Amino acid sequence: MSLRLDRDTRWGVRKGPRGPELDLRATAPGALEVREVDRCHLRQTLRFPWLPPLVRDLPPQESELRGARFAAGDLILHRELRQAVFRLPLRLRPGVELEVVCSP
Repeated sequence: MSLRLDRDTRWGVRKGPRGPELDLRATAPGALEVREVDRCHLRQTLRFPWLPPLVRDLPPQESELRGARFAAGDLILHRELRQAVFRLPLRLRPGVELEVVCSP
């Protein structure tokens, strides 16, 4: 069974010692196909209290993937965000969201 990054996964966010840590976990069992990974990218959104959202697209680095076959709940990708904005005073730090976007 094929695992789709944009449909069969979910992000978990926690506060790490140097910034947010995000884990992408499988919600269904399956295997990643190379063609599937190649057509996807990560979209990072920073939400500051006083600005419109800042959005940027990031290519997924295949070296970050934790394997090719996953059971439901398995960790697929771990990303630590260490940008300087996460060292701002707590009330000024942005919220962060990551999503997987795949072309049709």
